[in-house]
Parts: sequence; structure tokens; C-alpha cells
Amino acid sequence: MHTETNTPDAAGGPAWLWRQWHNGQLIRQAAVPGVGFTWFSLQDQVDWDKGLSRANGDVSPVGPFDLNRDPRPVAQANCQLLAMHRGERIPEGLPLSRAASARGRAATNGGQ
Repeated sequence: MHTETNTPDAAGGPAWLWRQWHNGQLIRQAAVPGVGFTWFSLQDQVDWDKGLSRANGDVSPVGPFDLNRDPRPVAQANCQLLAMHRGERIPEGLPLSRAASARGRAATNGGQ
């Protein structure tokens, strides 16, 4: 699992997302087992810069959506990435994580 949080610069969000996507592609090309990509959080964070230790109401503009649920530019970049890669499949023989492979085997073996 390629897990990244976000970037504290909302204007830099699209470039950050594209860079993370590219990193994911490099991981796949190197045949490193993987199962997904995580973006945290879906919307802006409140008081995250203080570790939630004080309720000041400070907004960190890090999500693809703001607190009004309006999309930021990175949300559009995400849509572009998905459209570009729609229909792609993981090539045969490319290893997934051991856990995902085990789940797949269990599903085809009746859960055993």
C-alpha cells in the first residue's frame, strides 16, 4: 500500500498527486507487491496543525474538497488520472501483496 497524506499547499496539490501516482507506477514496474494508494484526508482538516490539541478552528487546506465540499484543483487532477487509466488491469503474473494473494486463493478455494 502506497500511503501518503497530502500536501499543505492546496495550489501544489495537483503536482503532488501526479508525483505520487508516478511513484506508484515505478513501484509497479519494479514488481514490488502492492494493493492500493491512500489519500488522507478527503476534506480539509481542522486544527490538525496542532495535533488536535487545541480547538482554534484553524483550517489546513489539504483535502481534494474544502469544508463546504467544493472541489479543489487536486480533485480535478484525480479525475484526469482516473480517466487516463480507466480500464487498466494489473498484468498477469505481477505479484500482489501476500495478504491480497491469500484472500484471492481463499475465494477461489471456497474460503479455505
